[in-house]
Amino acid sequence: MIKFTGENENKEPVLGLGLSGENWRLLLAGKPITIKPSEMGLPWPGEIFIMGGATEQSMTYELSKLGVLRDVPVRHFDETEEQK
Repeated sequence: MIKFTGENENKEPVLGLGLSGENWRLLLAGKPITIKPSEMGLPWPGEIFIMGGATEQSMTYELSKLGVLRDVPVRHFDETEEQK
């Protein structure tokens, strides 16, 4: 995995993660990845939690079993999905 910070063409901050094939394999096998922003020089004290799953429902179920969820997650659409 590569982790980086930078800025875009509008001089806005960018936080980037590049996942390798092995990262994808682990995520889809149900093994989440955690990253400490402090390792990237960022002042946030928490963790970034990355997971993979077949559906949003299955990922929500797994998060609830782990006790990670504070609220119901908000589903975000990308431009390839039809919004209902």
